[in-house]
Amino acid sequence: MNEVAILQRPGYVGCDFDGLKKQIESYTKPYEGVVFTEDTKTEAKKTVAEIRKSRKDFESRVKEAKALYMKPWEAFAEECNEIYALYDKPIVQINEQIDAFEESRKKEKDERVKEIFGEMVDEPEILQFLPLNKIYNEKWLNATYTDKQIKDDIFLAKQNVKSGLATIKSFESDVEAKALQIFKETLQLPEALKVITDYEANKKVFKNKVETEARAEAVESFIPVEGGKVKCFLYNIFLTADAKQKLEAFMDSVGIEYRETEDEGGFNV
Repeated sequence: MNEVAILQRPGYVGCDFDGLKKQIESYTKPYEGVVFTEDTKTEAKKTVAEIRKSRKDFESRVKEAKALYMKPWEAFAEECNEIYALYDKPIVQINEQIDAFEESRKKEKDERVKEIFGEMVDEPEILQFLPLNKIYNEKWLNATYTDKQIKDDIFLAKQNVKSGLATIKSFESDVEAKALQIFKETLQLPEALKVITDYEANKKVFKNKVETEARAEAVESFIPVEGGKVKCFLYNIFLTADAKQKLEAFMDSVGIEYRETEDEGGFNV
């Protein structure tokens, strides 16, 4: 396009400022240093009113001069607005097409993202914890973001979920389901593990308390029988189900009284 030339001539607005200053000073100078009294306050108010009126008149003339001065500019600006509209019309039309092209490209890229995700994440359990909307990133739709980069992002997210699930399940905790739910909602492994560690810590405290109370009871308990007193002893015996049945049968046969408690721990033999 050719360069547009704007013709302009400097405008002029003038006033005899020097003469006006002298006039105001000659009018106000007699009042410099004057001390008004109760008797002269009426004159003082009149003087202030006259000075204010003179200032207001001058201010009005300044506003009138500005309005006249700006008229050529206002007419010029109105013509310019019409020119702006001529520029904007093709810009809007072209941008609408560009936006339509971009929207179409993003839709195609979105379908490609879904396709890649479907190829990489197809295990039902992983999908429960890692639906696409959970990790969807708008940057994947950028024209410069490659399929490889998208695959790397999804692969990393998938590995984090698999590792997290394995870690949670390895504790074999009573609150595993709750921990898995927290992990499903947040995908934050530390938050899920905190559920397990807090539970296990509280469980240990409770178990120690029960064992301490049981030992105290055993030491202080005496059962009176004919011929003396029989103490109550506390044993930790690890038995299979079959061995437990045989031991109980033996104790019953020899008249041993016992009370059964079961530890939730244990080990495989």
